[in-house]
Amino acid sequence: MTDSVLSPILDLFVMLAVIGGAVLMLGAAIALSSRLVGRLRQRSYERAASGELVRHELTPTRAGEIDAATATAMVRGLHPRQRRGLDRWRVGWPSSELRVVWRDGELRWQVEGHRHALDEFAVSHRALHLVSDSRPVERVEPPAVATAVGRRARPSSWPLRTADVPGDRVLHRLAAALESACPPGVEVRFRIHLRPIPPDAWRERIDPDPGGARSMLALIGEAVVDGLLLRESGAGREAPTPPTALERDARARKRRGAAGFETALLLEVAGPTFEEAKALLWHLTDATDSLADAGQEIRWEVVPGLARQAPASVFADWEVAQLWYLPDETFDAAELPRPRPLAGALPPTAPIGDGIVIGTNGDRPLAVPLATLDRHLAVVGSTGSGKSTLLLNVVTGLLDTNWGSTVIDPHGDLVADILARIPARHADRVHVLRLADLDHPRGFNFFERRTPTEGQLVVSEFAALFEDLWPRFTGPRMLDILRYSALTMLSVPEPQTVLELDRILSDDAFRAPYIDAATDPAVQNYWRTRWPSRGSDDSSVGAVQNKLGAFIAYDSIRAVVGQGTSTLRPRTIMDRGDVLLVDLSGVGGDNASIFGGMLIARYRIDALGRQGTDPASRRPHLLVVDETPRFSTRALGGLVNEGRKFAVTVGLATQTLKDIGAALGATAVANAGTIALMSPGLEDAKALAPLFAPLTPADLLGMERHGMALKTAGRGGRDVVYGGIVTPPGPADPEIAAEILAASDKRDARPRNEVAAEVTERLTWMPPTPLRAVGGAGKVKVARGQQLPGGE
Repeated sequence: MTDSVLSPILDLFVMLAVIGGAVLMLGAAIALSSRLVGRLRQRSYERAASGELVRHELTPTRAGEIDAATATAMVRGLHPRQRRGLDRWRVGWPSSELRVVWRDGELRWQVEGHRHALDEFAVSHRALHLVSDSRPVERVEPPAVATAVGRRARPSSWPLRTADVPGDRVLHRLAAALESACPPGVEVRFRIHLRPIPPDAWRERIDPDPGGARSMLALIGEAVVDGLLLRESGAGREAPTPPTALERDARARKRRGAAGFETALLLEVAGPTFEEAKALLWHLTDATDSLADAGQEIRWEVVPGLARQAPASVFADWEVAQLWYLPDETFDAAELPRPRPLAGALPPTAPIGDGIVIGTNGDRPLAVPLATLDRHLAVVGSTGSGKSTLLLNVVTGLLDTNWGSTVIDPHGDLVADILARIPARHADRVHVLRLADLDHPRGFNFFERRTPTEGQLVVSEFAALFEDLWPRFTGPRMLDILRYSALTMLSVPEPQTVLELDRILSDDAFRAPYIDAATDPAVQNYWRTRWPSRGSDDSSVGAVQNKLGAFIAYDSIRAVVGQGTSTLRPRTIMDRGDVLLVDLSGVGGDNASIFGGMLIARYRIDALGRQGTDPASRRPHLLVVDETPRFSTRALGGLVNEGRKFAVTVGLATQTLKDIGAALGATAVANAGTIALMSPGLEDAKALAPLFAPLTPADLLGMERHGMALKTAGRGGRDVVYGGIVTPPGPADPEIAAEILAASDKRDARPRNEVAAEVTERLTWMPPTPLRAVGGAGKVKVARGQQLPGGE
């Protein structure tokens, strides 16, 4: 009886057990197969998309305040929010890798992932002004000799601590440790591999709901299991233990993550021995200690070589942003090492028109269009910023155009650098004037006239030069003496020099024939009524002579300016498109400034002399004035204002605009078609920032060494601001430099003894009476031995 009663019950129990087991097995099979299929599809997607993996190196913008929300948004940008697919089977979540690389003493930020994802990433962060440049780099690097593998110490549901002190953040600590402990030639890579967690799965992880809606299959399975285990149903069981306050806080912090990633942490060292790398890694892994608290931390394990299978932990987006973020103002305030971003926008991929390449921005050339160069060039920057290198690039770049150029260099280094980099094919166009070279004196006569009427312009420029060079010691009376003495000297048609001008001021007998030859009534009247009664003993006359003494006292300068016929003429150099390199070193600072100012004034005279020529026939010429403050004269300002009409362009180089004076500084800023700022001072950064918008004074002040912000003409002629690094000069060729200099000596210099004889004669001869006046007819008859030096 008992058996008959129990048998059906047992049969029913067995049947229910079999059905429950089958249901459980079916549910497990479905769950396992779904997960397995997902993994297979993910692996198939990753394998197919591996050819699209690229690595970009980021150039962060000027360091500002990057808050936690912005840093988290950057990381979140790597989560696509939905699967990506190549076809119906190959569907998955695109992985990416955030990287920080220590190389050559600097920390570099990189990101690696699928091409389309990184393109979107770069565009969005440039739009937010977080990244000024993102350029692809090779995915090739030296092999790791040791790797530190990081993982959470406790389950991923417990979040990391937030680093409260900016300077105590992970990358701040890592950069400081690398700077102090990393040997030269060692490369360190901090890699954070990210695989997005599907949004539904992430919500389930951060906010599980025990009482939420479940599927019928899950309910049946639970009921069967409860029956088999002879336990109360879920509805009748006791509620789980409520979380503690710390657990509630941890869950709340974890929920801040809008996206989650399966994350692998690797810190690799390449270059040293394993033992050295291991010691370095244990020192560097302390960087993550700022994220540790009583509930969670990152623990590291050092293994030899490259870790092939790094364990994955679940990180929220904000937790990843604690490990990888762009440098902020506290990073730069601590002077932690990193490449400084380039001011300005990326230049075009190719120079505009016939541009002269002066620098680069990554793989893009940075060029000055010739159409803009004819509106002058101004280079402003501190010592050692690369101004001279930029000028070198401009001058050598012009060699293959129809432009000519002149370089006035008070120190001689720029001239030597240019000379050693001129191709042999251009050697016959190059002239060199070394003012201190006694053995090969060139001839430069400021008072040389192309036409009889040019004398007044020459005198006017010479008087203005005196006033500019000695503003505190040049009064109206002194200028009157200088002006009328020079006009008197030029009353005769034969070549006259500064040597004759000095003698007119000091020697009554020498002066008299010149006065008699003067045909201008104003000149004659001056000597009759306004010449000081004390003559050459008058203090004003002595003041003029003191200043002329700079040209007469030093034999090297006297040999150049004391020749009646110039061997180097600015007008000829401009019209031929030649190159003149002027080295003013070795004669003293004051003498260099005087001669350079005189040469600039002569260029203005000869530029104005082009007025009567066909504009189409005027070959463009660039006059480069290095260390412009030493030559800040009205003649230079006049060339900036008017030179363009006569195809003469000026290139100015100064440490500050204040140094060249308010008038010339304002003229340069107003007229320069191209302005290059290279590590400018605070005052110039503030004054010029409106011209370089959207860059700020802080942007301009934060440029790296040899970096520049370039305001020039873009496509369509509109002004645009580009950023770049000055291209370093190519290799020097001392043999070519020596050959060009020897050729110039032969072509442009006169024998030293011949020049010395002419100078001596000009200092000692006495003019005949009467002298032939300008415009006079016929030859003057002079006694033997009394011909005019340099005359016909």
